[in-house]
Amino acid sequence: MPRELLRPLHRGAGGAAQAPRHPSRRARHVSGLPSRVLRALRLGHARELSPDPGAPLGELPRLLRNLFHVQCPKCLRIDGTEIEQVEPGAVAYRCARCGLDTRQDPGTLRGKLSWKLDCAARWNLYRIDTEVFSKDHLGEKGTLNVSRLVSLHFYGGHVPEIVSYGALRISRDLCGRLLAMLPPAMFKELLIEHLTRDLHVGPEYLENFARLYEVSPGVSYVAFVREELPRRALEVGRTLDSCSSHLNPRTVADRALVEHANRFSEFYYKRRHELRLPDLGAIAGAPGATVEAARDLLRHVLELRDGERPGAGELKVRIQSHLAGQPPAPGLYPFLRGVFGQQDGPSLTTLLAILPREYLATVHLVLSGPALALGTPGISNVDTERSEHRAA
Repeated sequence: MPRELLRPLHRGAGGAAQAPRHPSRRARHVSGLPSRVLRALRLGHARELSPDPGAPLGELPRLLRNLFHVQCPKCLRIDGTEIEQVEPGAVAYRCARCGLDTRQDPGTLRGKLSWKLDCAARWNLYRIDTEVFSKDHLGEKGTLNVSRLVSLHFYGGHVPEIVSYGALRISRDLCGRLLAMLPPAMFKELLIEHLTRDLHVGPEYLENFARLYEVSPGVSYVAFVREELPRRALEVGRTLDSCSSHLNPRTVADRALVEHANRFSEFYYKRRHELRLPDLGAIAGAPGATVEAARDLLRHVLELRDGERPGAGELKVRIQSHLAGQPPAPGLYPFLRGVFGQQDGPSLTTLLAILPREYLATVHLVLSGPALALGTPGISNVDTERSEHRAA
């Protein structure tokens, strides 16, 4: 394969070059030096190099010395060998690993071709029109310039259009978390916003980027996480028991966005928003008047939702109107928030408008249990333990 890759690419009428079956950008291991590589090495190890950068080949000879790494026949290493001289019929090299100092016929050498040589050969063999390089390879004596010179002087002279990109570094805190915290479109934008610049993604940089990236017109990702996620997570929770094959693409996309946003919220704000099982522990010890007021409120909400089936906005207004006409119940709001497990979520009226009807009916049934109906100030430890076991 490598001999095919490195054979002359421009033949006469006798035939065309054969392409190897498995093209690769990886450096190649070869047995025996093809003539083109030998010529390049001889030029790179010439006894007298022109000190004049303006000479016909300029700095090229000095850049050709590491196009081939010999495999030491004694210790079989390639990371310690260095070619010292190249002459017709002999290559002199030494191995720093085992101390071997020898000369060998070019046709019997084993070793690895440099990626620089591989690039030049591929460009001409496959007529590649575009190649990508990181900024680390764009230096004056970097991979790109050496490959370009090798192509111009030893192959057909073809050089593709070069696309450069900056280095990406991710802080240890975010390593392994980015894909889970960001929607795919946002992750892509993070990487390509300034393609040629080096990018170091740390917690502060990512949060600032999230303040600018819009998940919908006028709504940044941070604003979505802080303001809309608590409500959207509960709305998505309504469909958690639905068969995925019956969900429309919008619902599937909403679920994915909520999950990404929750991972982001957990990392930055230490909060996760989701539909939770009713907390029986919050009911234990609650005053009987508070439990009764909560039970009556839930019954009214269920009647509203079973009637004309108003939208969430209209339902919220009706609930607010109903509460305004009731006697003051100072402990009602925190009590129901605790039962729902939504102490940091939306307002209580919003919760009552968007929580699944079956969920509210379950809570109403629990509050209407025999022990609570008699005004008993607490709930049995057995029932509480069962609830905690089910939640776990």
